[in-house]
Amino acid sequence: MQYASKTQERKQTSKRLPNRLLILFLRQLSMLLAGNIALDKALAIIQESGAGKEIQKTAEELYGHIAGGAALSEAMLYTGRFAPLLSAMARTGEESGTLPRILTNYTNALERQETTKKKIHQALMYPVLLTVVSICVVVFLLINVIPSFATLFSDAGMRLPLPTRILIAFSVGVGNIGPLFFLLLLGLFLLLVLASRTPVGKVRLHTLRRKIPFLGRLDRDIHTARLAELMALFFESNVDLLQFLDILAQGTKNIAERENLRTVHAGILHGMSVSDAFHSTGFYNPVFVSMLRVGEESGQISQVTASIAAYLDLDVQMRLQRATALLEPALILLLSFVIGFIVLAIAMPMFNMVNLYDL
Repeated sequence: MQYASKTQERKQTSKRLPNRLLILFLRQLSMLLAGNIALDKALAIIQESGAGKEIQKTAEELYGHIAGGAALSEAMLYTGRFAPLLSAMARTGEESGTLPRILTNYTNALERQETTKKKIHQALMYPVLLTVVSICVVVFLLINVIPSFATLFSDAGMRLPLPTRILIAFSVGVGNIGPLFFLLLLGLFLLLVLASRTPVGKVRLHTLRRKIPFLGRLDRDIHTARLAELMALFFESNVDLLQFLDILAQGTKNIAERENLRTVHAGILHGMSVSDAFHSTGFYNPVFVSMLRVGEESGQISQVTASIAAYLDLDVQMRLQRATALLEPALILLLSFVIGFIVLAIAMPMFNMVNLYDL
């Protein structure tokens, strides 16, 4: 009982390892175990490896639980630093004697997910940065530069061309309602943050995100690829399918996805095939569902799910590349048009003033 209370306390105070540290830790552990080094010795080596405080602390916590008689899969749960799915897979590895291979496969899958995530961030970074910089430049011109020219033109008492009048009116509008607009945006952002912390708000935001053109489908395929990769590991590790779905549903932060997984769980529990259960949600990529059906019929569902994950990962990356290839020149063209309009609107009355003084 004393041991249980200690583990419960650890579980409450410890936090999950970030993926980059988890990959490093699992990579070290799987390599040591594959080299026929005993688990406790492997954890002791990791503690002394200088890989970082978090990794050393994790190894220390695992070592303490294992020294107290727990298996690695149990110790993973006790520390609270690992996903329940990893613990379940580790348990099957312990039972089948394939723990190093299972840890290696899980680490490889995690690395691929992180690589895909990094590529997505890199693909979106330049368009987002360009958009932010463009907005800042235009707002700066409207607030700080255009009013000076407006005063100059007003003092000259000349009739302004239509583009100049539009620009000055827009500048005045931004100057007058700009702060209010900024406060409204800030309020909307805070409202979304607060809503995302409530169950109802989370469901609505996740549902809304799926309906956004392009991004909704991209989000769906990213989640489907992640699920397919985890399923491939699950089939290889011989974890019970219903247990896998239950653990995955509990572990996901996306409430809408959690409901989908529970729908799949209920469907399989009531006798539906795996592919039909996923199809019943209406969410997952049709290719994923079709290939699952092929895998069920051919008896090669493990290989099929791994292939689907690779296909969807590549498809997501290619779509992002195509989108950014179109978006970047479009943003540059739009910025050029806006800046060109501002320059033209200022230049036209300036030329008129020069002609007036020449006369």
